[in-house]
Amino acid sequence: MTSIKYSDINFSFSKNNLSNDVNIRTNENAIKQSIKNILLTRKGERPFRDNIGANIHNVLFENFNISNTVSLYSTIRNQIHSFEPRVTIDDIIFDDSLKDSLIDSNILSLEIIFSYVTGTNREPIQDRLTVGIERVR
Repeated sequence: MTSIKYSDINFSFSKNNLSNDVNIRTNENAIKQSIKNILLTRKGERPFRDNIGANIHNVLFENFNISNTVSLYSTIRNQIHSFEPRVTIDDIIFDDSLKDSLIDSNILSLEIIFSYVTGTNREPIQDRLTVGIERVR
């Protein structure tokens, strides 16, 4: 049985000293990079791929309530399901601990808990990714 290995270009575009090529990210790092790119991409930002992007930047300027949370949760789940088929979303947790002390700070922090299959045993591995964005003035 063959082993599953995921790889993507490392977006720091640093050079591999052995191969003189661009470094790559593998397995869980490649998946995390892909999920982060989906979350931080705005709809319409990628030419010819208008439907990619979770638009989480838009909620920075809205009152964050249960309606926004449900809508954003659904959008994130659908985007990752559509554009990152290597993973299954287990949970999305919004960090609202900053809400009381920094109500107008326009900060959003969320944690994506996901599972993916790799290796020869094909057992799902659960991992998590924390993404935070804030409005810059």
